[in-house]
Amino acid sequence: MHNVRPLRWHDLPFAYRLAGHGMSFDSHLRLTIGEDHLRHVQLTGIGRTQIFVLRRRGSSGAMASLHYPDGVRHARLAYLAPSLTEGADENLWLTMLDGLTAQAGQRGTFSIAAEVDDHNPALEVLKQADFAIYARQDLWQRKPAPIAESHVTLRKARSHQELALLSLYSALVPPLIKQVEPKPISADICYVLDGKEGPAAMVAVHQGNHGVLAEIYLHPEVELEAREVINGALFMLEAHRRPVYIRLRRYIGWLESALVDLGFERIASQAVMVRHTTARIKAREDFQSIRSIDGAALPTPMTEFREESNLTGTSHSILGAHTNV
Repeated sequence: MHNVRPLRWHDLPFAYRLAGHGMSFDSHLRLTIGEDHLRHVQLTGIGRTQIFVLRRRGSSGAMASLHYPDGVRHARLAYLAPSLTEGADENLWLTMLDGLTAQAGQRGTFSIAAEVDDHNPALEVLKQADFAIYARQDLWQRKPAPIAESHVTLRKARSHQELALLSLYSALVPPLIKQVEPKPISADICYVLDGKEGPAAMVAVHQGNHGVLAEIYLHPEVELEAREVINGALFMLEAHRRPVYIRLRRYIGWLESALVDLGFERIASQAVMVRHTTARIKAREDFQSIRSIDGAALPTPMTEFREESNLTGTSHSILGAHTNV
């Protein structure tokens, strides 16, 4: 038993004592809302961000929050306190992370993602907790400043374009990443650049009081220069009056020079780490093993498998079909 459980009302004094002494693992929330995990819950809704605690004797223990950007399929480790520099030891973190995985699995979540700065000691601890590096990314910031005249017109995506946008996303993003993160169409707003044969670019935008975080998906064969497309996005995002952050994965790293030309500065280089939960599979009672005659295996009808409601562990089974919650 990990003794990790959801926050209760009588845990609030404990939670407030740890507030400000933890570490953020979700650049989306950190850049657009801030470091305050309790504010994350207030602004994203109770159903999308949940706080968990690990209580020990006295006032010791840990607290963490999971963010569910698109329901329950995928979760992000949003916050963990205390941090390693604020008195937490590795064993406390490992126990908390194991408990979070169990809690997420019980909710029907397939994976937990965490964004960790390169060379941060937390990266090695997450590896010990069975998190694996799935991608590398850079965070870019552009402070409010005048925008050059835009010659590119982007517009809000329409509902009937969903399949076309997912096709563009699939053409640019490695299959491994698509399995562990929500699709960009789950963002607050999606802007589209129309091409000759469908969307040529997409800008997925996450909004918050502290600024906007955007992800750019631009097909490398688009005739327009990347700089023009990104400048058009800045115009739509009103970058003259508020900060704009870009989360740029290394597999689309060829956009870096355009960002520099438009006044962006790199503020962090990160590893995107993922830990899977396990779907425990149970065969029906009428399951029969493969029969053999003279050492030769004979085909047996495929038995049905079902998932149990509790999901625990560290990796997905390849048997059985997952059911969306």
